[in-house]
Amino acid sequence: MIVTGEKMAKIIIWIGVVFLILYMLAGMFKLIPGIDFIVPMLILASSILTLVSSSTFDE
Repeated sequence: MIVTGEKMAKIIIWIGVVFLILYMLAGMFKLIPGIDFIVPMLILASSILTLVSSSTFDE
């Protein structure tokens, strides 16, 4: 199986979406002690998605 940049971007986007939903659910049900853990993860996920989308779709 050949993994192209577009496939890798889609995989990373789906992973980001799944983790975002899990973090939101965990925050709603108070499984995570504070919001201090969620915010850096959301910032990291959005920056990775921006980096991947800008580097793969400029070609």
